[in-house]
Amino acid sequence: MGKKIKVLVVDDSALVRKIFSDIITEAPTLDLVGIAQNGVIALRKIEEFRPDIVTLDVEMPKLDGFGVLKEMIAKGLQSRVIMVSGVTKEGAESTLKALEMGALDFIAKPSGRMSDLKILSDLLLAKIHAIAHIDMTQITRAIHKPYETSENKKLKSGGSGGVPERIIAIGTSTGGPQALKDVFHDEALPEDSAYLVVQHMPAEFTSPFSERLNQISKLTVKEAEQDEKIVSGWVYVAPGHSHLEIIYRQRQPYVKLSQTGKVSGHQPSIDVLFMSVAKHCGKDAVAVIMTGMGRDGSKGIKAIKEMGGYTIAQDKESSIVFGMNREAISLGAIKDVVPLKEIPSAIQSILYSKR
Repeated sequence: MGKKIKVLVVDDSALVRKIFSDIITEAPTLDLVGIAQNGVIALRKIEEFRPDIVTLDVEMPKLDGFGVLKEMIAKGLQSRVIMVSGVTKEGAESTLKALEMGALDFIAKPSGRMSDLKILSDLLLAKIHAIAHIDMTQITRAIHKPYETSENKKLKSGGSGGVPERIIAIGTSTGGPQALKDVFHDEALPEDSAYLVVQHMPAEFTSPFSERLNQISKLTVKEAEQDEKIVSGWVYVAPGHSHLEIIYRQRQPYVKLSQTGKVSGHQPSIDVLFMSVAKHCGKDAVAVIMTGMGRDGSKGIKAIKEMGGYTIAQDKESSIVFGMNREAISLGAIKDVVPLKEIPSAIQSILYSKR
């Protein structure tokens, strides 16, 4: 067995500290180096133990999660941070802010119900192992990019754009929130197309996340709603509780949402979106699979390529977790592998070359 991953648990809830500590202690690959009930104690223990992973509560007395992150950045502490958040709108806003500051991933606070603990354990362990060996010096250089609110905003009246020239389907998971900000802030993205996005996150997170993307993009970004018309210049983010698909009525695309259970381990599932786009858009589809753990999206993006659509994967070097995109590449489902910063221009080149 190789070197164990050192983990520090930080939370003001004794229950959460107990649950997380038990999960970590029972994992043969992990080493629980300590616990802390507030940010002041956490910083001291981070400096002392230099953990590989810190599970960090957002809201704590004396010094909250944001304060801890700021101090870690200021002191050059390279521990990888997983935020622990309450599943509320306020918790979602706080967690998204923490991801922008430098946290790599997040997990919802456990309910304490026995039926949820196995799911929580599997998810926490997967997240820890996915980010444990990320080079934080590279991440620190790439993150914390401030964005100005876009002045070039479209009307928010719904359906103000026309029928889109192309449908661009995008799937992301771990590392996706910051990566999607980079993509949708870019002026190179064509406005005559529509964008459908699946980002793995809880239902309470997708609406505030869409609003944050909307503030920095020339496109109009929103959480997708059942049966709404899909129009050019708009971005539709799958709600955290539903699969997102596309359907056509009289040559006009519309949103279809469904809650039929997890596919490829997720609801919403990237595979469901990509399969739908493959079926209805065929050779006119463009699909992008980005950073994230697991393999969701790999089968769907292969279907798009087999139908003649154009497929792109984010490269390993710019991915927080080279997982879903790696699986798609290994299946032979990808036409182009590009760095994160080149995804918008790659989309632009594809669309303009097809005219």
